[in-house]
Amino acid sequence: MQGRMWVHSEPGKGSNFYFTINAQISPPSRIETVQQKMGQHANRSILYMDSLGDTTGVAERITEVGLRPFVVNDMTVLLDKSKLPSIDTIIVDSLKVVCVLVFCRGLALMPRPCRID
Repeated sequence: MQGRMWVHSEPGKGSNFYFTINAQISPPSRIETVQQKMGQHANRSILYMDSLGDTTGVAERITEVGLRPFVVNDMTVLLDKSKLPSIDTIIVDSLKVVCVLVFCRGLALMPRPCRID
């Protein structure tokens, strides 16, 4: 910690002590930083195809950053567009699901591996 300290004093009148402290307020948490960056995308829908039974909390993390997860556990739901909301991004947990999406839905494949800590 850094800062300055000084005093103004007059004989018979007393002294005034002054100080400054240069301190960093705790930085935002990692999730707060991500939420700030994601703010412009708030409330967008993310399709999360959970064919393997997620135990890592992917849907909860999608919610934490201000997005709306639409979790699908059965690939047949993907075949009926009327059952799906408007989706901005799709997250899948297996290559099999990717193949269904590309071949049955005619979606373009743009793989973007990511790491969620």
